[in-house]
This record gives sequence, C-alpha cells and structure tokens, in this order.
Amino acid sequence: MVGHPRTGTSFIARLLGSHPVFAYWEEPGLLAFARELSRQIDELARHAQVDAEISARGAVGRAARIGDLRQQFGAEVAVDETQAKELSRSITRVALASLHDDFIRRARRTRLVEKTPSPVGDIAFAAGLLPNARFVYCVRDVRAVAVSTLDWIEQWGRPSWLPGEADPVQQVADQWAASMHAARRDAGAYRERVLLIRFDELLLEPRTQTAGLLRFVGADFTDEVDEYLRSAGGGVGVDTSVVDRWRGRLTPDQIGAIVERVGPLLDEFGE
Repeated sequence: MVGHPRTGTSFIARLLGSHPVFAYWEEPGLLAFARELSRQIDELARHAQVDAEISARGAVGRAARIGDLRQQFGAEVAVDETQAKELSRSITRVALASLHDDFIRRARRTRLVEKTPSPVGDIAFAAGLLPNARFVYCVRDVRAVAVSTLDWIEQWGRPSWLPGEADPVQQVADQWAASMHAARRDAGAYRERVLLIRFDELLLEPRTQTAGLLRFVGADFTDEVDEYLRSAGGGVGVDTSVVDRWRGRLTPDQIGAIVERVGPLLDEFGE
C-alpha cells in the first residue's frame, strides 16, 4: 500500500486487512528497512571482494603493518560493482521473503498487506525485490490532504513527514505534487502491477470502488469486507463529509498557494 500520508492509506489497507485471506502489517517501514539493508550489504560485499582477493594473492603475510589491509593493497583490487549489487539484491530479497512468510504464518493467512505511507512512493525499488507484489497507490485531492494534515497538527503536533518550520499547507502541496509525478511514472512503468485508487471516489462509491480494488488483488468481495464498509470509523461507516470539508476549512490564500504549487496535477488527480 503506497501513498502520501493522509491520503486514505490506513482506511484502504484495513479494508483489505478485513478480508479473510489477508494479513495486515501496519507501518513497519519495510521498504525503508530494505533500502538500508541493501545499502549495507552492498557495502559489505565490496569490502568482502577486496579482502578475499588480498587473501587469494597471499598478501596478508606481506602487510607492512598490522591492520589497514585495504589501505595497503586495496588499490590493486578491482571491485565488481555489478556483482556486489546483485548479491545485495539477492540477500535483501531473501530477507523480505522470510519476513513475509513468517508474518503470514503467524497471522494464519495466505497473503500480506503492508502499509507504510511516505511522501513519495518507491515502487521502482520495491518491484525489483518483490516480483510477485502488486501495488495500490492511494490518491486523494491535495486540498483534502492539507486539511487532514492540519487536523493532525492540531491534535498531535507537527508530523515527522513535514520537517522544518515551513508552512504546512504549502509543504504538503509540494510533497503531494512529487508524489503524483511518481504515481504517474510508476503506473506507466508497471502497468499490470499498479492500481491508482482515488480515496475520495471510494468514499462516495464504496462498494463499486472496493469491488475494483479486490479484482485487482485477485480477491472476492466477502461478508467481512462488507461489514468493514458498514462499520468503519467507530461504527458509523464510510464518512463522505470529509470529501468536501476543505471548502470550509482552507482560506482562499491557502487554496491559491496549493493551486500555484501543484498546477495541472490538480485537474488530473484532484477531486
């Protein structure tokens, strides 16, 4: 599950998680972990290539001083960058597959839904590591995202995805624009594996949009999913009032700043 924070990722991920075949993993930062693991293994693989070649050449006993073998002999060894990256990808794939298998075993389900919202999705990186995964990219009108973010700030303070002290509405607009450019790019590059789902449309037509979502992930519309749609939000069901709430919440200046920053993306991905 991919999307900018406050675009409905939690609602949609939990919708899928209500289905009896899906186990739901909420915000583990799995791709951030995978990227850092891949970086560290890549660095370790380069390190290993150099030290292994130094050993193979019998140079260890010729070291002029204790330690610093790579400083003494490393310049003589050419690192195979392609091999290091492939080893890194291979180990990272195994790590993700092991985490996946362990999670669904513990959850006693057969498929996994992972949701960690991010200002910009990273489907290109994930697609190479998860060859069987499908990606649901949550899209929401930027003005509604801005209002939801302001609500968050009022209740819990400034969120981690808005670093610094810039105007939060303008910062959300800039991030949202980058996210939509990434969504458009990834939907084109991975056409069969990416679904752009509009949160506002799902709220207004929950059964129709949910049926399309379930078809994309290869699942049936079950009683459990129907119950989720009827009881979400503390038992009140789907709340359609949030779709247009930005009209009375944002000032004309805030709306103008958003429009200036996102430009024609608002026509393409807005309400």
